[in-house]
Amino acid sequence: MHEEIKMGKILLISEQMAGNQDEGLKLFVSHIYAHFSANHEVQLFSQDDGEHRLSGNLFLLGVNTSQLVQESLPVDGVFYIPRATSANLGSFLRCWILQRYFDKVPVGFVVLQQSQWSRWKKILSFQLWPRCVFFSTQAEVNMATSRGHPAFLIRSGVDSERFCPGSFCERLQTRQAYHLDPAKPLFLHVGHLKYTRGLALLLDLKRAIDCEILVVTSTTTHDDRDRELKRELEQNGIHIHSEYIPNVEKIYQAADCYLFPVIHSGDAIALPLSVLEAMACNLPVVSYPFGELPNQFSGAQGLFFAQDPHDFVSKAIRAIEQPADVDTRGLVRHLTWLSASEELLQKLAKASRPEVYSG
Repeated sequence: MHEEIKMGKILLISEQMAGNQDEGLKLFVSHIYAHFSANHEVQLFSQDDGEHRLSGNLFLLGVNTSQLVQESLPVDGVFYIPRATSANLGSFLRCWILQRYFDKVPVGFVVLQQSQWSRWKKILSFQLWPRCVFFSTQAEVNMATSRGHPAFLIRSGVDSERFCPGSFCERLQTRQAYHLDPAKPLFLHVGHLKYTRGLALLLDLKRAIDCEILVVTSTTTHDDRDRELKRELEQNGIHIHSEYIPNVEKIYQAADCYLFPVIHSGDAIALPLSVLEAMACNLPVVSYPFGELPNQFSGAQGLFFAQDPHDFVSKAIRAIEQPADVDTRGLVRHLTWLSASEELLQKLAKASRPEVYSG
């Protein structure tokens, strides 16, 4: 149990919140906002949506932002969750500017993606270091605290009541609704349809086993390689659903195995929400050792970490042909959005004290 933290008023600042809540950043912010709102007065500032709209320029400068800040005062805590979701220099600078706006009020910088840290990036970032940084990987927390900068590990959550195993009849109904053969194993991936996310290996899996593969994405593809990949996947019998699905938990429940073939840290948040949602539905999951997943779930039953594309396909086939006792759901029960939001408040309050803390 976390100690209960009482704050009078909290601000959440995240530049990009318009549209459907169907990607990691928006889902994280919306869940944290909902749980903060249960016990605190909360305002959400963004550049593209809602009542409190910030200046649209790169550095959040302008009369509009200054007025919003003045109108929001007094405030006890501020969380900045940038659209880039990684700790780039632009985000550090914007957070530094926000700290100037709010003076002595603690501003917490929430970093959802693992970042690449060059020597010069470290030097410049440490000059702009805010009151508190929340990283999604322990390696980055260690990197910062070893140099005396306050940093904390933050985990995402998952709604285990919504994302849970479905009944046989529910699975059958969903497969029929999406024209998926109920007699074949169904592999699922949910996320952006981008060439860099490793989705080309789905073609190898399709050739290796008689199966159904469904990719759920609501992202419009603009890159030529992404459009070509989409065409190739569809031509080879892989189902692409590119419209927003409000009850996406039904899709997870209909699947036999979840695939997460992402390699590059910039293509997903460090603890991917789609993987947590699949695990909450008790699906076996095949992934590369991405982000914080190996640290959180190393050696877990039903979670397979592949080393290369060939190994990935082999483990995907093994996951459905030789099913063992899968209890991926049991591994994520403690990762609730309530605990994630309470942890943020607790650690921001901790960082506002004169001592330097890490954890």
